[in-house]
Amino acid sequence: MRDLLEARIAEIEKLLDNVEIITKSTSSKINFGSIVTFVFTADTEEEKHTVEIVGSGEVAIDGDIPRISFHSPIGAVLRDKKKGDIVKARMDSGDRKEIKILDVQ
Repeated sequence: MRDLLEARIAEIEKLLDNVEIITKSTSSKINFGSIVTFVFTADTEEEKHTVEIVGSGEVAIDGDIPRISFHSPIGAVLRDKKKGDIVKARMDSGDRKEIKILDVQ
């Protein structure tokens, strides 16, 4: 057990050594820290989804706004896009879904 804890501590220390603080952009384009509202255009009910785009170490699906990585299928296609853009994402299932961006904060 002690070895596992020491390995985890070493892993966290390595992460901290490489931390880079990113200031939230005031750009209208989607980037780290952006909160994005979108719909899948094929959904008949057009349910709105809101997510925050984060780094891979910050992903969390609990809370009011899920946090997705910019490496995820949706996060990757949203990056550098803006309100009104329509993009296609290949989902984990292999399906391609069209996404319309409704809002970027």
